[in-house]
Amino acid sequence: MYMDPSYSNGVGSSPIPQQQIPQQPMNSQQPISSGTGDIVLGGADSNKKSRKGIVILIILVAFLALIGGGILLWQNGVFGGSGSSQLQVANLEEKFNSYIDYVLYGEDSAEKYGIDEIEAWTPYFAGLEGDELSAYIEKANYKYLELENAYSQSNANDRVDITPMKIYYQDYASMQPMSEKEVSDFYIENGLGQTKKMINNKYIFSGNNLQFETYLESVNDSLSNYLTLLVKADKAGCIRDKKIVSGCYKLTEEEYNVYQEKELEMGKTVDVLKKSAVDTLKSVYNTLYGSNGNVENANV
Repeated sequence: MYMDPSYSNGVGSSPIPQQQIPQQPMNSQQPISSGTGDIVLGGADSNKKSRKGIVILIILVAFLALIGGGILLWQNGVFGGSGSSQLQVANLEEKFNSYIDYVLYGEDSAEKYGIDEIEAWTPYFAGLEGDELSAYIEKANYKYLELENAYSQSNANDRVDITPMKIYYQDYASMQPMSEKEVSDFYIENGLGQTKKMINNKYIFSGNNLQFETYLESVNDSLSNYLTLLVKADKAGCIRDKKIVSGCYKLTEEEYNVYQEKELEMGKTVDVLKKSAVDTLKSVYNTLYGSNGNVENANV
């Protein structure tokens, strides 16, 4: 805006002669002064401030977008957040299915089975012995380690402890109770001292799983009791030509009751191990696939 040409300087009453002030073009980049120190708006400084404001706004939007993207990646587990990335979930799904297929069916696949099959199926190792059992345990352990690695990288690892699967499908498989025939054959060939040593050495667990330690104690107790009966039968002359004579040694009522009690107790500890393993499989299954068996319901 311009000063009035008839403005008085306050010294006299005569008006200041009108002075022509050249008009500035509308698009001029020079600031326009009134002659009193007032700066007219709309000059070059205004344009600079406007452009600077736009630049700042763009930087702010980009910064917020980066923060938002980072939070999303963190939630999806890429930066170690609370969630798991799609790649981690897919890897866990494959390793979990591969483990289930092998420990339940002895198959080398990653097919997804229903949870009802996990509950009902007899473990594959139940029909194995000797070299076949050893090969099963070795391969089951390899698949478990793959599963454990994938599981440790997912968000599910802080919710379900998967070790009961290893305890039952590998450790129990390798330390199933010896049959009475195995114990008697070993006793006949090696005597009492070596048989005791063999039982004690076989059923020792170096881990820290209380359920498995209880199982091993019950197995040791049951087999040791049977060994006591073998010694009695041997002393009674009921072992001849390296064979137990059928019907030769008759158990007393007390001996029979103790024998039955220890067998039942051992069976209960095996059931606990199996139930713990199956419950763990089901828990991981539900965590991975959701209660309806669909991967979109997963909470990994």
